[in-house]
Amino acid sequence: MRTDFSYSNTLGWNTFLIPLFIEQNKADLTACAESILLAREAHFPATIAEL
Repeated sequence: MRTDFSYSNTLGWNTFLIPLFIEQNKADLTACAESILLAREAHFPATIAEL
């Protein structure tokens, strides 16, 4: 049995394990996402590659 990652163009769902999130994890993730959106807005119309 192989233990390395496997990628397929026929799977239509995420095959990576995702840990269960507690409320603090969700709050941290939300804060990070908001920071990213604010940074992108501050540098509009720059692309992510330009940032």
